Amino acid sequence: MGKVRPRPGQCQGCLGWGMLAQPPYCSPCHQWRSKKYHQRGACRRCGRVGLVNADGLCPPCIGEIQESDAAWYFNPAPELRPVQLVFILTGLRLPPRMPFGSYRARSDGRFHPPPWARAQLPAEVLDDPWFCPPVMAGQLPLFEARRMLTIAGARKIRDRVLAGWDQAEPVLAAYAAEHEYGQWWQLTMAAVLRLALAVREADGNPLIDDAVLTVLPRFAGAAAEILRRAGLLDASCGGCRVRGEAGTGSARGRAAARPAGRGAPAADARRASSGRPPVAISPAPASAAARCSCGSPCPSPARHRDRPG
Repeated sequence: MGKVRPRPGQCQGCLGWGMLAQPPYCSPCHQWRSKKYHQRGACRRCGRVGLVNADGLCPPCIGEIQESDAAWYFNPAPELRPVQLVFILTGLRLPPRMPFGSYRARSDGRFHPPPWARAQLPAEVLDDPWFCPPVMAGQLPLFEARRMLTIAGARKIRDRVLAGWDQAEPVLAAYAAEHEYGQWWQLTMAAVLRLALAVREADGNPLIDDAVLTVLPRFAGAAAEILRRAGLLDASCGGCRVRGEAGTGSARGRAAARPAGRGAPAADARRASSGRPPVAISPAPASAAARCSCGSPCPSPARHRDRPG
């Protein structure tokens, strides 16, 4: 008896059409028939009688479940389902047709769905109804809510439809391009802006005010400028300064608000109560290496007092 030569036709195992390597079966079905642990019976999904695996499934149903019918894997239905007609293409390898139970056994002792089943699941809609739930427009809150917002909290409302986000998103892109900010800054600022819009809707206000900006986790000044350009910031809002201005929260703002020298009113009052005259401090020169009263180049001239003689 000579060697069996491949020929085109329909496989008797998977009912696929194409070049049969082992007529009347294709190569995967020929290997399927060689396994001694495959028993003859009716398939749980399509009802066709043939060789089934330990899960009671035939090869065509295993392929369809792995490719496009993971819903049957998570919830096996008693109703029979038809088998899709397939073509057998030379050189195209099929996924391994192994029992599903072997994929689910993990080292932690729990059963996890295989990767192909997780890939077919629809993306989860992230909109936590307990996170800043919106109220009716114009509704006044009975108590002022105390919030502590974080960047990670913005993920809870990633898919929430926020009024005004369509206006703020293009302004954010233009602001980032204007200041040459990178992708990380844009993603973080997008989360901050969405938090601000969510808090505004939770408070029932038409625009964003100081109460919202003060609870933002970071970049409150830049967020205020972006919201102002988008027309979403209250005109009376002035608690957070835009980028480039000296605010009291920055080191430059504290330096600008600090009284010059040590002759501040409180210090002068203490020296006057002790009978000593107030001490005036020369203003710091523009150059860091300027000479101060000590007579030598000093990086911090403001720390030296004027000494007589």
